[in-house]
Amino acid sequence: VNSSTGGSNGWYKALSIKVSLSDSHSGARSAKYCTTTGSTCTPGTTATISSNAYTVTLGNNGSAQRVCSQVTDNAGKTSSVQCSGTYKVDGSAPSNGSIAIASSTLGNQVNTGTIISPVYRQWYKALSLKVSSLSDGHSGVSSAKYCITTSSTCTPSTTASISSNSFSVTVGSSGSAQKVCWNVTDTAGNTSGTLCGSSYYVDKTAPNSGTVSLSKSGREITITISNASDAHSGLGDSSFSCKNLSTGETVASMNVKPSYSSSDSLTVSKAGSYQCCATVKDKAGWSGSSVCQNINVT
Repeated sequence: VNSSTGGSNGWYKALSIKVSLSDSHSGARSAKYCTTTGSTCTPGTTATISSNAYTVTLGNNGSAQRVCSQVTDNAGKTSSVQCSGTYKVDGSAPSNGSIAIASSTLGNQVNTGTIISPVYRQWYKALSLKVSSLSDGHSGVSSAKYCITTSSTCTPSTTASISSNSFSVTVGSSGSAQKVCWNVTDTAGNTSGTLCGSSYYVDKTAPNSGTVSLSKSGREITITISNASDAHSGLGDSSFSCKNLSTGETVASMNVKPSYSSSDSLTVSKAGSYQCCATVKDKAGWSGSSVCQNINVT
């Protein structure tokens, strides 16, 4: 070995072999060499000799390689072929492959712009991404790491579970768009650059419906929601209704409001005991639990 860059698992990332020549009579005149993954080969490449030596740089290969050399002296006599031991060389980084949606549950598509200039944001209630086609043409794929970020990139630190040169990542909830970034390491220890996929909005949890309180003025009932919240996509639609507990009929029900409102007033036509409820949704489309209170109307 003339010079080398060590890798992992018995691999070199770079390797140069030095062949030293000698002839005790007329002197070495020329040499030829070849590289092979077999036991021997027929030298055919003319070497550049300096001080009775020459070097051969081994390229990347998925199999162990050796250098075979043959020397001719000034008298025209040619030696037999002599071969070195074997070396495994891989100096190139593996391929990151590609990323795509593996499975998903679509939520709402929300306009974050205006009616005239709409900008639509697609929310997902669940999202799993698959990184596939990881590859390395020489030593083979050894491992991969990933990270999830709301920024433009991140440093992969979570070890992926690779199967058939692929791995999956489940994206959690966030109020901001998220992306998966990953890199790949081959058996020789070469690591690819970090590659990031597209960004997605994910909210996997229903909102907190808070509490409801009631007040009345005659037969007009005002329903007020307090402390409703959503940590990810934010509060969206809300609905209010009252039903007569004697008849079981919903005697007053408002249409769903197009955006979150903390209160609404409903007018009932009959006296009696009523159960009034409020339900909130988040912008991703999850519904919170209905919160209810009873009230008597005379």
